[in-house]
Amino acid sequence: MDQFIVPHNLSEDYEQVKKQFGAMSHILAIQECGADLFKLPAQEQLEACGIRGCTALQYAGDAYDATQPDIQRIGGRMIPVEKDGRRYAAVLVRSDYERSLPDAQVIMTKFCILYHELGHAEDFYQGINFNHKNKVCATKQAEAYADDFAVRHLKRIKCERIVKGITHKTTLGDWFRGKRYRGQYVM
Repeated sequence: MDQFIVPHNLSEDYEQVKKQFGAMSHILAIQECGADLFKLPAQEQLEACGIRGCTALQYAGDAYDATQPDIQRIGGRMIPVEKDGRRYAAVLVRSDYERSLPDAQVIMTKFCILYHELGHAEDFYQGINFNHKNKVCATKQAEAYADDFAVRHLKRIKCERIVKGITHKTTLGDWFRGKRYRGQYVM
């Protein structure tokens, strides 16, 4: 199994990115939550995370993922919301992982998920793959946009990959490309 060495301050960088993006005008909140919350309807997820005073918006997808991961594999979610007549994004990132996972893998995973969900938030804000008038989302394109957004940001984070005792320079973006969930979309 490959081993990764990440910068020692990656946890601090993760918190800084949450603050930086959380201060943007189109982000209502960035919260961490347990995986069990992803079972709940969107409005209940918001309330369970202490995000109140807003309404979860429903956007119909033009495709669905026929192989959706089980709840224990979901790492995050962007929930479109409305508050005071304005659209915002609420970003949820999973906080609970198996104790057997190395700390480096957990923070790498959380960082990747955060940037992916922030990609959805940016897409929603810009209305690229979200049609606000008809409340429809181009699902496959939205996932591709979020992945590209994440990789663009994660490429800046240098790390090392050790394969059979040999150290290789890489980035968190490369790790994300290899680890991310890939659905099978049906129209």
